Amino acid sequence: MSAILKALQNRKVEVELKSEVVELGVADDISKKLGDMKSLLASMQTLEKESLAAIKIASEAEAKKDKVLKANGAKGAKGVAAAEKAQSILDKAEKAANDLGVNPTSIKGYSELESAMIDVADAADEVEAIAKRGY
Repeated sequence: MSAILKALQNRKVEVELKSEVVELGVADDISKKLGDMKSLLASMQTLEKESLAAIKIASEAEAKKDKVLKANGAKGAKGVAAAEKAQSILDKAEKAANDLGVNPTSIKGYSELESAMIDVADAADEVEAIAKRGY
């Protein structure tokens, strides 16, 4: 009977060893997966911070763009009005010069005002176009 008991005891030890090996394998899997999860969490948290920072920058840039585009529209309108007023003055000067039989460019400042009017009108058109298209 002692031979049977010895055989059973040996078998029981073998079964316990197999379960310990299984437990160690599972423990290794858990440890590896835990390391993977911690690494993934850290990278996701970093990405979240970077994303929020980028969103904040984009939001600030969008607000600045809106402000500048609004200013473009206002300046463009002001430039158009100024160019129209300058054109009106130039038209009066041209009419007066023609009535006197002189060249309008002989009037002091006429050519400079005409040049400035053209520059302002062109710039006003451009800033208004930027304001309308949004970029």
